[in-house]
Amino acid sequence: MHLGLLFVTLLTADPNAQGFAEYKKGNYAKAAPLFEKALKADRKNVWAWLNRARTLALLAKGKEPDEYCDYPKNWVLLALDALEHAAELDKPKLLAKLKEEDPGTAALQARPEVRAWLAAVTYDGDAAKLLAANPDWHSTEEPGAVPRSLTLDPKSWKASGNQVTLTEGGKSVKYELKVQGWYFDEGKRHFSTLQLDGPTVWQLGALAADCD
Repeated sequence: MHLGLLFVTLLTADPNAQGFAEYKKGNYAKAAPLFEKALKADRKNVWAWLNRARTLALLAKGKEPDEYCDYPKNWVLLALDALEHAAELDKPKLLAKLKEEDPGTAALQARPEVRAWLAAVTYDGDAAKLLAANPDWHSTEEPGAVPRSLTLDPKSWKASGNQVTLTEGGKSVKYELKVQGWYFDEGKRHFSTLQLDGPTVWQLGALAADCD
């Protein structure tokens, strides 16, 4: 078989490769269903998950979701779920790929939710380094309650490993920094978040929406 014909045959047989060919041309609407087809054929395809996340961001043009709390239709959360799948399959390869220049990757990393997710999946157990780089946290522990925000002053905390002590009302309060799964769409989808677990549970990042 001629090498050119062999390449075309292999490309046709691989919907992820077909999708990526359309993606590189900027045909994101054509690429998206091909990535979905690839995932139906193989849920362990790291690159199809990454390509799904990139394409979701580009089709949405990186804009705020119309209905943020309509979780199944929130492109940001769906992209985070796709990235989480890719990370669970091969985190080193995924993180290396996310460092490469790509319009979809740029659109993803422009979102604070994605940057918070990256902080979670790359957390190395050094709470001091993490808190110094990420001072903004929020809490919505009770459905319908007014959300609270917390910006950590460098003088208001100290950390050793995962253990964190915050100064609250003149008192020292113990917390533990943890990577937790955040589930949505009736528990069908998820992604990693960072939480300060103590008398209050603080989640990394600015509050995007107060969803019950």
